[in-house]
Amino acid sequence: MKARTLLIPGALACAGGFVWLAWSLGAGAERSDDARAPTGVERAGTRAALERPAIDDAGADGADVGPELALEPPERTAEITLSDADALRAVRGIVLDARTKEPVSGLALSFLSRRPRTCTVVTDARGGFATGPELACGVVSAQHAPDALDARVSARWELEPNQFVLAPRDPRASADETPSVVFFAREPERVLEVDIRLPDGLPAEGAAVSVTWGERAENGAFLPVARDYEEADAAGRARFPFVDAPSVSRSLRVEAEQGGTLASDVLTLEPPIAPRPLALALHAGGVVRVRCRNDEGRPIAGVSTYLAVHEDARAARGWHGTTDATGEGLFTALRAGCYTVSALHPLTGERVERTVDLARGEHEVVDVRLGVAGLRPALVGQVLDEYGYPLPGVELRVTRSSGEAMTLASGDKGQFEFWSKPEPELLLGVGGGIADDRFEPEETTVPFGTRGIVLRRAQILRERTLAFEIVDRTSKEPLRSARVALFLGDADRAGAREIARFDAPTGVVQSTFKLRPELGYVIEAPEHVRVTGRVAELLQRDPARIVARIALERGFERELVVRDRPSGRPLARVRVALGERELARTDAEGRVELSLPAWPPGLRFEGAGFLPCAWDPLSAPFPGDVVWLDPLR
Repeated sequence: MKARTLLIPGALACAGGFVWLAWSLGAGAERSDDARAPTGVERAGTRAALERPAIDDAGADGADVGPELALEPPERTAEITLSDADALRAVRGIVLDARTKEPVSGLALSFLSRRPRTCTVVTDARGGFATGPELACGVVSAQHAPDALDARVSARWELEPNQFVLAPRDPRASADETPSVVFFAREPERVLEVDIRLPDGLPAEGAAVSVTWGERAENGAFLPVARDYEEADAAGRARFPFVDAPSVSRSLRVEAEQGGTLASDVLTLEPPIAPRPLALALHAGGVVRVRCRNDEGRPIAGVSTYLAVHEDARAARGWHGTTDATGEGLFTALRAGCYTVSALHPLTGERVERTVDLARGEHEVVDVRLGVAGLRPALVGQVLDEYGYPLPGVELRVTRSSGEAMTLASGDKGQFEFWSKPEPELLLGVGGGIADDRFEPEETTVPFGTRGIVLRRAQILRERTLAFEIVDRTSKEPLRSARVALFLGDADRAGAREIARFDAPTGVVQSTFKLRPELGYVIEAPEHVRVTGRVAELLQRDPARIVARIALERGFERELVVRDRPSGRPLARVRVALGERELARTDAEGRVELSLPAWPPGLRFEGAGFLPCAWDPLSAPFPGDVVWLDPLR
């Protein structure tokens, strides 16, 4: 018995010795690897801007390679791994009154990152706040969360900035290092309070209320400028802030809905707006039922439908839907008005539209016949994954010889059909979107009537999220009203195709995409020179990059091509003028290079035998380098 008692502790001691020995050997190996590893790699940090590729490739002769984009030279730091970039971080800071610059206490702040999860904190007596490690790196949105029980903060305060960039943790910093941010909060000058009631008179808790600010045109039409949304509290009250004088002096449209079944009439208010609460009553909303049938009267499932209502000549609102197994789609909680119902034909790609006048609280049924009478099957095939299994819901593009493009989607078994009138050949494309994988072939020209087409997914591309921070090169201030466009192809040649566009009203914007070697970006802001590059180049030095800081120079530089709209041929000797001053004329290939110290409010193009054209760089579609002239009739 005594020997057995001594044997057990001895066995435990031996086991512990083996564990200690294994741990020591592993730790020694790690230390040895660390000693052999480099101390750091060169990467462009979140505080370093990007450079043009031409600058990196410049020779030793110091030739002029164009305007510099880097605010600071790339710094050498320890490598940030993907796990570091995806790690959640905490944020601390302070909230100051935008007018008095005094701390604001008792203000609830709501943060939302790409995680996504809402994180809420309340400022203390000194206006300070601190979150837990709950925010993902990248662009973080911030807003005030109103408290209905506190009259001082019952309406939403305006925060500046309402977005900021949260960079990954620097491994060189201490473990308790927490980024800080300063917010300036603006208290509303006035508050519009809306009292929403159910049909039985009880408070409509949780009702979604919207206010549209607008202006009146010379003919009296309402022109929307901005729209805000709030949710009614337990007392049925929703509060909208007037943060500046212009918002008080504008016309208003107020409306509400709840639960997808109840809706209110639209309440229109003209300035001056009375300070008393507005009463808004809910009633049973109208219903539009869309029924999609084929030539034989059978229901068609999975048809993409859209219901639009035109508020005026400039603004329209709409709702998307999809027909179920019975071929029906339902739109509820609608107000009285004239609606346009459209359905995307799953076999021809054409959009079929119907108009319906909906009275208050009424039900309307819209029958849509999606037939193929007089058409023939032009393309028939299937979309498969890399293992040969069918892929449903893949978007396909069919382009006719006339240039008209149609969009289809593969069915639940990966099958697709395209019906059309006969023509020699069609261009079939698949994928190529911002969230699409790589397919083979991505584009192919096939004869009309081809069957048995097989499109295969060749590669699942890695999904990436990248935040663009756009600043002025000189002042280093964020560039408001900046825009970021992602495209495929070469921006300097024909065939470049824009796949996504993002507005950056505060100078920062975040996008999620499938990374391709040919994926490019165009960044522009008013009064600044646009920048074009490849996304892969931004990630070359740091594959785990979360933030790309881009610095833009002031000025306007653009190479334009002037073409005849009917034929597409380039036009030579076209006069380009700014006001009454001639800037340049196009060469034999219709090209003209412009370099101005500031953005022009508009350029005028005049050619013999063509109508004059006013061209605005802000409204020009991507890539914004082609000007079309119409011939005189």
